[in-house]
Amino acid sequence: MNQETLDKIKEEHSITEIHSVSSLNEYIFDRYQTDDYLSSVYLYGEISNLSITAKNYAYFDLKDKNTKIACVMFNFSDEQREFVQDGKEVLILGKVDFYKVYGKTQIRLSKIFQVGEGAISLKLRKLTEKLRKEGLFDEQRKKRLPSFPQKIGVISSKSGDGIKDIINSIQGKFPIVDINVYHTSVQGTSCANEVCRGILFFNSIRPVDIIIIGRGGGSIEDLMAFNDESLARTICDSSVPIITGIGHKEDYTIADYVADVHEITPTAAGKRAVPDIYDLEHRIESLTNQLNEAYGKLLKINEQQKEIERKAKMIEGKKIEIQTQAKVIEQKKAVIETQAKTIEKTKAEIQTQARVIEEKKIMVETQEKVIRLERRLKRRYKAIMAILIILLLFILGLVFF
Repeated sequence: MNQETLDKIKEEHSITEIHSVSSLNEYIFDRYQTDDYLSSVYLYGEISNLSITAKNYAYFDLKDKNTKIACVMFNFSDEQREFVQDGKEVLILGKVDFYKVYGKTQIRLSKIFQVGEGAISLKLRKLTEKLRKEGLFDEQRKKRLPSFPQKIGVISSKSGDGIKDIINSIQGKFPIVDINVYHTSVQGTSCANEVCRGILFFNSIRPVDIIIIGRGGGSIEDLMAFNDESLARTICDSSVPIITGIGHKEDYTIADYVADVHEITPTAAGKRAVPDIYDLEHRIESLTNQLNEAYGKLLKINEQQKEIERKAKMIEGKKIEIQTQAKVIEQKKAVIETQAKTIEKTKAEIQTQARVIEEKKIMVETQEKVIRLERRLKRRYKAIMAILIILLLFILGLVFF
């Protein structure tokens, strides 16, 4: 701090006291702490720009038609989550506090009561039901995104962070795509009409393959342009598929319901619009390797097929040869069967002759036996005759002598 310069200005302008930001905020903080009126205040209004942290701290603005004030509630319960929503009317009890670090006035809540539906919430609910009944939200009417878009039209503010996120996410995945930007405001009374003109521009004047409508996060008031009925109908009538990436995860507008594809952030919308060129390169490389492998297997199969055909021809030749040999064998079999019949016939004749011979043999043997018997009988006859002669001579000798 340049104290000499400050002292000089103080002396020239007769300034009695110069405060630092910290000292002023400290003074304001002390006044807040000592004011009984601000220590316990009931306040009625409509919730806007609600944010709930991981520690269950709820931050939101409480507003009426003229102004708003920041609110914070610690130890936010699941029961309160059911009615503490953007656009809901509530009654709160809290202490008006001053946050010195940021010089910000806020109400630290101790109680919150559900009152009803706020004007904005009621208007959105009625419009949502109307469009739903007309079929603008039906999934079957929504268009499919092309797998490989060549041109993408982006409708957003050129000065916002949303357009940067969309372009960076697209170029990071698919840098060869042509990106066309149609500049519009992304909030306020003219926003909806400007976005409608952008949709018509990319449908007829400069046709693209996909349209992205995007912007960063904001309060419910900031996003109201994207709850416009004419914008919803223009999105529905678009012949080009539309992706919305409006706000953050917790933000949801009528434009998101009508869009062909809704993503939770502008970055996610950009990524959804295009394939990943690096994944494609890997897939192409993988498919090329598979193709080369398949081609190698095909060549091997062709060689195996040729070998099979060669062996089939050999087998066919062997088959013909075997068939020829079979015919020869069949012929020889016929000859053998004929010879067998002849042999069988000859055998029968031989058997007949054998029987005749056997019979003749028996006859001959019988004749031989008869002859031998006759011979024995003749020898015995002669012996007997000799004996008889001797006996006769003996008897005669006895007689005569």
